[in-house]
Amino acid sequence: MANHRTFTDQDLLDAAASLEKLGKPINGNALRRIVGSGRPSSLMDAYNELVNKGKVQLPEKAQQEVEAIESYDLPVEIREELEMGLQAISGMITRCNDLAHHVVGQRLNKAVDEAKKARITAENAMAEANDNESKAWDAVDDVQKQLDESQELNDTHAKRIIELEQQLKASEKVVTGLQNTEKQLKKQVNDTQADLESSEKRTSEAAGQLAEVRKQLGGVQVELKSERKNVTDLTTEQKGLVKSMGALEGQLTAAQAQAEKAQSERDAAIEQKARAAEVNEALTIKNNELQNKLMQAEEKAKTKVEAK
Repeated sequence: MANHRTFTDQDLLDAAASLEKLGKPINGNALRRIVGSGRPSSLMDAYNELVNKGKVQLPEKAQQEVEAIESYDLPVEIREELEMGLQAISGMITRCNDLAHHVVGQRLNKAVDEAKKARITAENAMAEANDNESKAWDAVDDVQKQLDESQELNDTHAKRIIELEQQLKASEKVVTGLQNTEKQLKKQVNDTQADLESSEKRTSEAAGQLAEVRKQLGGVQVELKSERKNVTDLTTEQKGLVKSMGALEGQLTAAQAQAEKAQSERDAAIEQKARAAEVNEALTIKNNELQNKLMQAEEKAKTKVEAK
C-alpha cells in the first residue's frame, strides 16, 4: 500500500508559526505534535523544502524605540561636584571590582564549566528524547497503517460473509425445491405402485378366467371327440348326431371366442403391468438421483455454513 501525505503545506506553516510564537524550536517532533499526523522526519523535510522555496516568513525582531534624552547645561559648581562624585564612585567601583574579580572569576569559570556539562547533558538527553519521540511517532504511524489494513481486511471478510449468506439462502431454496420435488415423486411412486397392484390383481383375475375357460374348452373338446367317435360308429343315428354336433360346435366356437377374449385381456394386463414396472423403475431412478442431489446440496450448504 502506497504512503500518502496526510498533511498540507498550510498545516506546516501554521504549526511553525505557533512554535515561533511560543518561542519553541522548530523540529520534526514539535511539528508532529501540532499537526497530529505524518512522520517527524517527513514533516521536517517538507518544512525545510518550504523554507528553501521562500514560503516561510520568519518574524522580524521588533525594533526598540529609544527615547531621546535632551541634554541640558549644568552650572559650573554642580558640574565640579558631579565630576568629583563620579570619580569617587568610579574608584569605589574599581576597588570593588578588583576585590571581587578573583572570586567572581573562579565562580564564573566553575559555573561556565557546569553550564557546559549541563548543556551537553541536556543536548544529549534532548537528542535521545527527540529520537525516541520520532521512533514513537513512526510506531504510531505503523500501527495506524496496520489498523487501516485490518479494517480493509475486515470489510473484505464482511462482504464475503454477506455473499456466503446469500449463497446459503439460495442453497436453502434449492433444498426446499428438491424436497418438494421428492414429495411429488414419492406421491407419484405411491400412485404408480397402487396402479401396479391393481393391474396385477386384474391380471391374476384374467389368468384365472383364462384357466377356467381352457378347462371348459378341454372338456368340450373331449366331449366333441367322443361325439365324433360315436358319429363314426353310429352312422345310423347320423341325422340326430349332426344336430347335436352342430350345437357342440357352437359351444366350442363361443368357448374359443371367450378364451381369445380372456387371452387378450391377460396380454393387455401383462403389457400394462410391464409399462407400470418401467414407470416405477424410472421414477425410482429419478427419485434416487434427486436424493443424491438433495444430499449434495445439504452437504454443500453445511460446508458453506461451517466455512463462514
